[in-house]
Amino acid sequence: MIKFEGLKTTSALMRRTAEKTSQHARRAGERGAKNVVALAKSYAPLDEGDLENAIKYEESRDGRRIVWTMGVDESALEYKPFEVDGERYEGYHVFMHEGDYDLGELSAGKGTHVRQGGDIGPGYITRAIEDAYPDIIDDMERGA
Repeated sequence: MIKFEGLKTTSALMRRTAEKTSQHARRAGERGAKNVVALAKSYAPLDEGDLENAIKYEESRDGRRIVWTMGVDESALEYKPFEVDGERYEGYHVFMHEGDYDLGELSAGKGTHVRQGGDIGPGYITRAIEDAYPDIIDDMERGA
């Protein structure tokens, strides 16, 4: 007969390790979301600053999973359908992300302050996620 000793201790240790890993993953995810928002703000074109101020993240739960959603808080912007060259966009922020345009003076002036070498202009949220992704994965793996 084989006798297992310390099974309760091992089980408790595994539970604590899982809890710590879970806590680390949550903190790493939140740090990642904050980093994406900071990058997106630095990549966003600048006019009056409303767009930058509207870029946010939100934490929610999907069952046991935590989900971070990053994007533009439309309630923080004055909604106006936006039309350029016959193409309609559902708001200024959508055109600024999806459209094709030349940067204004204020946007061009941001260039020296942009982190991680990203460009200012279209795709500001998508590029922020792509640029932050390797750091988020590294942070998650350090805690695993």
